[in-house]
Amino acid sequence: MDWGSVLFVLALALLSGLFVAWPLLEPEKYALTTAGDRRVSALLAEREEVLDAIAELDFDYEMGKMDEAAYQARRAELLRRGAEILRELDALRGKAAKSDNLEELIRKRRAERAVRRPVVADDEIEALLAERKRQREAEAGGFCPHCGAPVLKTDRYCPRCGARLRE
Repeated sequence: MDWGSVLFVLALALLSGLFVAWPLLEPEKYALTTAGDRRVSALLAEREEVLDAIAELDFDYEMGKMDEAAYQARRAELLRRGAEILRELDALRGKAAKSDNLEELIRKRRAERAVRRPVVADDEIEALLAERKRQREAEAGGFCPHCGAPVLKTDRYCPRCGARLRE
């Protein structure tokens, strides 16, 4: 190998190293987020946690899992924390930002949860269970003559022992 090739490889390595290290030399220019953006993101995540906690608390109270005194105390504490978060968000976003209404956010969250958890009546559940039981009985094909395992009508081999069930 001659000196020209060695110098070319070294120059190429040096340029590659500079290209890779360039963002490290000017971190402010290439930073994706600022400290303020990270704080806003953390506050938004905390706001979501508080809203979820309030929704869960309301649900538990409605289901009779909590007495009213404990419910009111915990809800007041969560509302206070939610208000602090919203005040800090408003301060970070500036005066031009629209202030969120905590009670409105809670109502939206409860509506979302109601959509995600459809209420099914007991009669409907019983009907679905009875239908599934009828389907299972129609699919049943008896038992394996070799090991006694339950088999379906469509099985050609026993799922437990592998014995051939029919020709």
